Amino acid sequence: MADEDGPKEYRWETGYEKT
Repeated sequence: MADEDGPKEYRWETGYEKT
Protein backbone atom coordinates (compact mmCIF):
# COMPACT_ATOMS: atom_id res chain seq x y z
CA MET A 1 0.00 0.00 0.00
CA ALA A 2 2.82 2.36 -0.75
CA ASP A 3 2.60 3.06 -4.43
CA GLU A 4 1.67 6.73 -4.67
CA ASP A 5 3.49 9.72 -6.12
CA GLY A 6 2.94 12.81 -4.00
CA PRO A 7 5.01 15.66 -2.52
CA LYS A 8 5.07 14.31 1.02
CA GLU A 9 7.49 12.73 3.48
CA TYR A 10 6.76 9.17 2.42
CA ARG A 11 8.55 6.79 4.78
CA TRP A 12 6.92 3.37 5.01
CA GLU A 13 8.09 -0.14 4.26
CA THR A 14 9.46 0.96 0.89
CA GLY A 15 11.84 3.54 2.31
CA TYR A 16 10.58 6.70 0.65
CA GLU A 17 12.06 10.05 1.66
CA LYS A 18 10.41 13.22 0.34
CA THR A 19 9.71 11.95 -3.17
